[in-house]
Amino acid sequence: QENFFSGRQLLWNTIIEAVHNNWLFGRDVGSGIVLGLSTHNLYLFLYLEGGVFLLVLFFCFLYLLWNKLCPYVRSDKQIRLSAAYFLGIIVYCSFEMTLLTNTIAVAIPLWFTIGYGLMRANYLEWQKEYT
Repeated sequence: QENFFSGRQLLWNTIIEAVHNNWLFGRDVGSGIVLGLSTHNLYLFLYLEGGVFLLVLFFCFLYLLWNKLCPYVRSDKQIRLSAAYFLGIIVYCSFEMTLLTNTIAVAIPLWFTIGYGLMRANYLEWQKEYT
């Protein structure tokens, strides 16, 4: 029987313990390389590299993105699709670091899809304001 986390939870405990003394600002950029570990979790990666400070900044960034999409989720099909994709990416980042590191070839379409929804939201705001 295969484990759901495939042993990642053991790795995650090691990462959390490594940052324990530097929880506010993390262990510094490149810490994962120094420890010889890959977090397989974007949020733990940010915590390792920049502590709670970087993690809060990133969550604020995600909140701003969501806040831009949210008013149009019910009324616009394209934004609804982009927002659903965005939520899926947020969950996916709990198991991979694709959004910011690892494979740029995979990250570009993810950001493009989010960006398309944001562009559409900006267009709808502009249309409402100037027509």
